Amino acid sequence: LGITAIQIFASAPGNWNPPKATHEDGKVFGEACRSEGITHIFFHSIYLINLASDNPELVEKSKKSLVTALNLNASMGGNGVIFHVGSSKLNTFDDVKTNVIKNINDIIGESDPKSTLIIETNAGQGNNIGSTFEEVAIMVEGVKDKSRIGVCLDTAHTFASGYDLVNVGPQKIFEEFDQKIGLKYLKAIHCNDSKTEFNSRVDRHENIGLGKIGDKPFEQMLHLPELAYVPFVLEVPGIEGGGPDFANVARLKKLGG
Repeated sequence: LGITAIQIFASAPGNWNPPKATHEDGKVFGEACRSEGITHIFFHSIYLINLASDNPELVEKSKKSLVTALNLNASMGGNGVIFHVGSSKLNTFDDVKTNVIKNINDIIGESDPKSTLIIETNAGQGNNIGSTFEEVAIMVEGVKDKSRIGVCLDTAHTFASGYDLVNVGPQKIFEEFDQKIGLKYLKAIHCNDSKTEFNSRVDRHENIGLGKIGDKPFEQMLHLPELAYVPFVLEVPGIEGGGPDFANVARLKKLGG
């Protein structure tokens, strides 16, 4: 595919089973990736994580899962674990932010010091935490060890949550990100077009250039000098439905050329 960054799961994303890979496996895998030119290795957490839940058992399982993934990613010499914070059901962000920040600090404190926990922006569906730059900024600010925390901006989620990448444009959006969160915390960009309209608050990914965002914002984004060293990761359905593929990689390379 001609890629330099990958995102994989440490374990099956739909259950709580721990990874089967050992830390020695992780070391071998990391070395093999780098020998093939893969310079960034990210994990995406399992989909069951919820640090904003009022169910203590669910929170503890979420924390344990993230600690395990962080430790395995560190054994690979990886770049971090990207995760969705979760939803607060009937509570507001203000109601749960203190607990969420405590949970994040617990996870960082219990995991490998060489690992990075990366908050992903979401589309704003339901009562999910982290759909605005303001909410993400508050969580980052609450982290004691700032060297261990990062942010992943998902273009489809950001567009769906009310940041207009089409009409306002990426430059202004990333300027706002820098003002409110800080570009130094931007560890990755999930580069996805959106099946749904601007501000839909619905999370549906589309292949690059075939959705409501279209080619131009991605072209502009790829030419922003402040993003030159940020890895872009595809989470698209694929032209033939098999996930990220050569066609989408080639589309981005052409737009960035």
